Amino acid sequence: MAAVGGAGLQGYLVRRILLALPVLVGVSLLVFGVMRLAPGDPAAIMLGAQATREDVERLRRDLGLDRPVAVQYAQWMGRVLRGDLGRSIPLGREVLPEVLLRFKATVVLTAGALVIAIAVGLTAGIVSATRQYS
Repeated sequence: MAAVGGAGLQGYLVRRILLALPVLVGVSLLVFGVMRLAPGDPAAIMLGAQATREDVERLRRDLGLDRPVAVQYAQWMGRVLRGDLGRSIPLGREVLPEVLLRFKATVVLTAGALVIAIAVGLTAGIVSATRQYS
């Protein structure tokens, strides 16, 4: 009997993961699209106002911004899957270490919010159950 329950759970998890894949691809397309729609040329922003046209074109070529959008997406997705989230333009540093640096604060805030939500939810549930139909 335990094997049947385990197989059911395993099948459920596999189905959920397979259903999550299209959502993840959709989110990645949305993020990539928003990045592409941001105003300004990323190469020109990175180099600043003093950059020459040749410098901007060279950086665009180095970053792959001269390639078709589909190729850019495929390359970007490949880097993201390897953990390379790119460089922050304003900070000039890798993005992943910056995200991880702030992750601890995010976990603390999330845990605090969860504790408050559980406390309020339990209190509301107990009050609602003890004062039924009032």
